[in-house]
Amino acid sequence: MLFSLALFCHFGCTEKKPSDPTPDIDEFLPPDAVGPYGAGTIMVEFTDPRGKELRAQIWYPAIISADDELAEYPPLILTLGAYDRPTPAALTNAPVVAFSHGLMAIRAQSTYLMEHLAQHGYVSVAVDHKYNTLYDMDQDKTAQALLERPDDIRFSVDKLAELVADPNHLLYQIADTTQYLSSGHSLGSHTAAVLAGSTMEMEGFYTYCSENPTPLPCRILNDTGPIDISGYGQADSRAIGGLLMSPGLWYTFGENGQNLQNLQSPFAMMSTADSVLAYETEALPTYEKLSSPKGMVVYQGVGHYGFTHVCMLASFLFEECNEDANYPPMEEVHASSKVIATAYIGYILKQDARYLPWLEQTKWADQEITIEHHFD
Repeated sequence: MLFSLALFCHFGCTEKKPSDPTPDIDEFLPPDAVGPYGAGTIMVEFTDPRGKELRAQIWYPAIISADDELAEYPPLILTLGAYDRPTPAALTNAPVVAFSHGLMAIRAQSTYLMEHLAQHGYVSVAVDHKYNTLYDMDQDKTAQALLERPDDIRFSVDKLAELVADPNHLLYQIADTTQYLSSGHSLGSHTAAVLAGSTMEMEGFYTYCSENPTPLPCRILNDTGPIDISGYGQADSRAIGGLLMSPGLWYTFGENGQNLQNLQSPFAMMSTADSVLAYETEALPTYEKLSSPKGMVVYQGVGHYGFTHVCMLASFLFEECNEDANYPPMEEVHASSKVIATAYIGYILKQDARYLPWLEQTKWADQEITIEHHFD
């Protein structure tokens, strides 16, 4: 399915002010603080070792000048809050986050988080998963895309490593690509789980779906016939944690989801009103099958796309995005979820326990959020 998308949106941006070229950053920056950097971004198109053409987006800490322009995310005519190829901040070896988008989405679907991370000194990379995006969705190739997704991310991190090693590139030495945190939304959370240590076993999927044929993953993937996972990449030893946003598909990791126990130090973000990967049968069981140390946050009344910009990008495609849908404002969900995600990411990638208070219930007592962790 191909969309001719001539969509312009300018979201969350105010009058442009150049960022301080020499930000005064303390040793510890709270995840809910305004970051000292601007958010820069660059799109990279390349052919990976499989011969597959990939389009990746990299966000990075930057110094924003008055001449810098807001970045677009082709093929969408879309601008958010990041700027196109501004001067990188004077950082080296910044921690890295890799992000995998959901089914029928795009690499820029959760840019609100990528921008916040860039402002806090992280480098993030996301890739468009071929045949799974807003502009090339092909349901007949969903199984193929499911298996290829982990390597899409793996080779995008490899590409980032290549760029930061190039003395002539804009991003020279800005990131430490020897390790990263894998993250993803919906089907992308499955990708993140694979990269961070969970091994797929499709026999469990077929058993579960024969008994429960109605869940969306079963309806989509059952139509593709047997799925052979041999020859496809699995865990990446560089991935030291997994942020699972709107997770599910626990039954693709063994009949009882037992292989999820191998996922390193995961954190799950889920919502009770998810109409795609239901809280009771998909998200919560996924979390329960993870082994500690782990953590989770549950948003009351938020839908499947609450941790994304999807309803802004293509509201006409999803019932949840209907104007009559009774969900909390997207801006409120983004404001808290980016802080919680940054706290988790900071704890894992920097091994800094000072982030943990933002993963505790007392910090969010005035919001419709239930949060817990077992990291200490």
